[in-house]
Amino acid sequence: MKYEGVVFDFEGTLAETSYFYYKLLRDSAKSLGINFRYSFSDIQVLRNNHISEDDLISCITPANLKEDYIKKLRDNYDECHDEYTFLFPETIDIALKLKNLDCRISIYTNMKQSWEELISSFPKLREVEEGVIFMNRTKAESSKPCPRALKELCNQMEVEPRRCVMVGDSSADMKMGESVGMVNIGVLTGVASEKELIESGANGVIPRIACLPEVLEEKNVRSS
Repeated sequence: MKYEGVVFDFEGTLAETSYFYYKLLRDSAKSLGINFRYSFSDIQVLRNNHISEDDLISCITPANLKEDYIKKLRDNYDECHDEYTFLFPETIDIALKLKNLDCRISIYTNMKQSWEELISSFPKLREVEEGVIFMNRTKAESSKPCPRALKELCNQMEVEPRRCVMVGDSSADMKMGESVGMVNIGVLTGVASEKELIESGANGVIPRIACLPEVLEEKNVRSS
């Protein structure tokens, strides 16, 4: 295999979370009588641009209802998360296949959840957790697209960035990978369109991660 390491984004890449966020934001607003004027696509665009949680909430709710809205989001989070988030069917199989090809794996997410919390939400991850390096926003001490965490992950995997692939669903993922000299593969299961991914530095775009092993073996996927 040409590449020795893969850094996966989590939300929208390894797991379906997009509708969960939309439904949580929309239903929590409606329960308070807030006029929720955003479509699913609107929320995807905002998330692709990595708008902060506080700014997103401020866009949705008037200032006098902000505290009530935040409380409602917290109250509704667990039930909505359990019903509308799940690992993509191929996630575990792809991780195992990459491991069998002696490819090192890491996960870098903008979420605050720890690895233990992620395992609690997605128990099947235990099947592939051995050797996987995990980085969340807290560990990274920064948010995407800051490249510092990617460099640290490459160091921990003992893989040069040019021999490593960034796989993600957002423009920030592609910009971040490009800035450190990694090969970037965008997936269309998350927040960004094919055009947005390519314009942000994707060397290739695939419908979903099931296509990843085949694409990595193609000679025309290489860092610029």
